[in-house]
Amino acid sequence: MNRWISRAFALLSVPAVFVSILAVPVPAQAATVSVPNSFTFTGSGWGHGIGMSQVGARGQAAEGRTAKQILEYYYTGASVASFRDDMDLRVSMAYLKTSMRMRVEGLTSTPARATIVVGTKTVKLTEKDVAVISVVGTQTQVKRNGVLVATGSPIVVRWSGTRNPGANGSAPAVLNATTARTFDGDGHRYRYGKFELRGKYSSVVKRTTLTAVNVVRLHDEYLKGVAEVPSSWPEASLQAQVVAARSYALVKYRAGVRGGCWCHVFKDTRDLVFAGYLKESSYMGERWAAAVKATNVSATSSQTVLFQGAPAQAFFFHSTGGRTQNSEDVWGEKVPYLRSVDDHWSLDPKYDSSFALWGPKVRTQSTVASAFGLPNVVRLDLSDRYASGSVRTAKAWSSTGVMKSLAGGTATSRLSLLSRWYHVPGSTPVPSFTVAPTSVAVQSIVGARAAMTGRVLPVKRAAGSTVILQRKSAVTGTWSNVTKTTVSATGTFTFSRPSSIAVRQTYRVVKGPVNCGGNCFYKGSSSRAIAVAFANKWAVAPAAVSRIVAQTQPVIRGTVAPLNVAAGSTVAVQRWNPTTKTWVRAGSAVVDASGRFTAPTAGSPVGVNKFSVLLPKRDCVAGLCMYRETRSAVVSVHVTKPFVVTAAGKGASGRVVVAGSVSPAAVSKGKTVRVSAYQRGRWIQVGTATVTSTGTFRATITRIAGKSVPFKFAVTGSLCVNGTCSYTATTLAKSLTFV
Repeated sequence: MNRWISRAFALLSVPAVFVSILAVPVPAQAATVSVPNSFTFTGSGWGHGIGMSQVGARGQAAEGRTAKQILEYYYTGASVASFRDDMDLRVSMAYLKTSMRMRVEGLTSTPARATIVVGTKTVKLTEKDVAVISVVGTQTQVKRNGVLVATGSPIVVRWSGTRNPGANGSAPAVLNATTARTFDGDGHRYRYGKFELRGKYSSVVKRTTLTAVNVVRLHDEYLKGVAEVPSSWPEASLQAQVVAARSYALVKYRAGVRGGCWCHVFKDTRDLVFAGYLKESSYMGERWAAAVKATNVSATSSQTVLFQGAPAQAFFFHSTGGRTQNSEDVWGEKVPYLRSVDDHWSLDPKYDSSFALWGPKVRTQSTVASAFGLPNVVRLDLSDRYASGSVRTAKAWSSTGVMKSLAGGTATSRLSLLSRWYHVPGSTPVPSFTVAPTSVAVQSIVGARAAMTGRVLPVKRAAGSTVILQRKSAVTGTWSNVTKTTVSATGTFTFSRPSSIAVRQTYRVVKGPVNCGGNCFYKGSSSRAIAVAFANKWAVAPAAVSRIVAQTQPVIRGTVAPLNVAAGSTVAVQRWNPTTKTWVRAGSAVVDASGRFTAPTAGSPVGVNKFSVLLPKRDCVAGLCMYRETRSAVVSVHVTKPFVVTAAGKGASGRVVVAGSVSPAAVSKGKTVRVSAYQRGRWIQVGTATVTSTGTFRATITRIAGKSVPFKFAVTGSLCVNGTCSYTATTLAKSLTFV
């Protein structure tokens, strides 16, 4: 079994199996009965089918759903919320074994170390040492490099770089620990926690055996090593797997330490597959580690599947034949959050090419007859099925008319099949097509077309066939055909419908049966209802705005139509930020009874500002709206600001020096200051000065008559585009007094 396919229940309940026979059976009443030489099976899915479908989670993540949405879909009535998970979990590394060998391996150039503590004795290990802990008779022994160095039980092993390394230091390292005779392979290296071992008499095998556990923090150290799905899968599916694994482990922890294995969980499919450091160090392992971190809420709690406030036993499995199982249909016990739900993603080969459709698998006549305890089998009846479509009871008839039945799981196991669904054409109910719309809520606008897309599964049977789009009457509730199209080679279909008015409509897609020589191998089926809303657009018309001067902020005015719907709505005025390339909030206003609004703004910098008015959705039901969110045309507003000029003078009549500053310095640098004096009854330009990089200027004037003279200091505009300047020309009028 692939290491990322969880649980050892693969033969208990798995979806979608179909069977055909190589000879056509003749009814038992006939004088001559043809006994087929073999039966050929095909099917879909792998796993017990209870809880979360891993392939289904992958498909939902690919369609944009979050981990929370995926989990709350598969675990009916459960919720994803924070729950404490910082406890130490005991993971079984060895059970009913006689020995375990180990060595410490550094992950950097810094030497790694380990210690083995037996009672009061401490055995030190370097990277060159190999330790073997074994049970000899009733004694637990520790040997280092073949030499006996300690005896006793229990035993604690720590190594450098862990959370509690003891005296071993912080050098990053792994403990290579295995019950095999060599250290070959990568699946037995452990980065976190500590090992605890003990020798104890086992009533199972009637002798003293060795038990070993890796004690790791559930919050992160354990989950980083859980290897149930490929790390390359979509982020949301990885996070959903992390949360499901955490929830499962929490239930096991809360049940207490198991007496036999001295553990909370096993490291294999008896619980969750735990690969240790191999998981996060293998291909794309950093994505899995990131998914673990993303589900941590704090240092002590993380996202967990909860039912009635407690962790749910979040079972999961690889894939189904189109629908998950109710727990009681497989294990006999009804669990409220383990209900049968649609899982059509498992039938999609783009998400699972191996088990979306497996087979053919040929079983000989003798194999089938032996499974049912009959001398031969000429006919199978598989009409008794669960809500998931898997077989509840399998019935078989011999050539003499004797009938025997088997539970669906038993038949699946005895026939060595991967699922419970199999079919004899013409004599038993057949599976239906799965018609799966991409979305069951489609928003469009008046004058545009609403696209309805989806897939029909299984693809091999559906490709090239016809699907029909039907519309439901809002008056009578009846369905009528609208149009039809052909399913593509990849199983997809697309319908596109227009509307000239704002309206809500309900559609569905119907697929007819596939007929093979008079025996239908797939029944027709219809999709879930598709809600479509064609929405009006608001007519938002901001008024033209004049250039703003003297540091005031723009006021955006305009109208919204239709008036009867717009009145009382709040419009949001947004300003374009060219740095972040996003629209930012600048102001808002309520539309009055006449459909008008006046929105003061704030925060606009000097220069050309672009504004847009945004009106929200309106008249929405289940996310579909009759008025869609609408953004107005862009209005450009030039926010300007005058220069600020200061000046002073000194000297005597006939020769003076005037100096000052122009701000802001960054904009005024290099500008020319024209200096004029009031002489002989008129203004006369008496000099110029250039503004420095610090914003200062200085000019020497030699044609001055009088001790108190009116001056003007004029600065032209700056940052000008097409004659419009962000900093406007300014003039300072000031009388200067000289000695």
